[in-house]
Amino acid sequence: MVAASTARQKFMGFLTRVFGSIPVERPQDIAQAGQGKVEFIDLNTIKGHDSKFTKQAMVGDTLKAEDCSDFVISEIVSDTEMKVKAKDEDKFEKEHQYNYKILPKLDQSQVFTSVWDELNQGK
Repeated sequence: MVAASTARQKFMGFLTRVFGSIPVERPQDIAQAGQGKVEFIDLNTIKGHDSKFTKQAMVGDTLKAEDCSDFVISEIVSDTEMKVKAKDEDKFEKEHQYNYKILPKLDQSQVFTSVWDELNQGK
């Protein structure tokens, strides 16, 4: 298995194809820059400034704010408010607005099914 972003590179892509690697899409490779900025009200509530949460995010996606922990989106209340759960430690500053990215939740079960299919075919 190889990151799909690596498989798309000219030289590395050639090598991955020669060795029969299976490209795997990773959320961080297809992350979208968030519109506006976010502010942490508390550990579980994010307030958006000029944001469009209802159009840019889905429950299960990950919000990655600069210099902060990753947060899994548990509820999208409106374009300017969402509920989250910290993946790791609760590292953020209150009353500070952050740039952010939305990392989509990917169903990796399809990846593993493809890998098993390839392995079963002797590849």
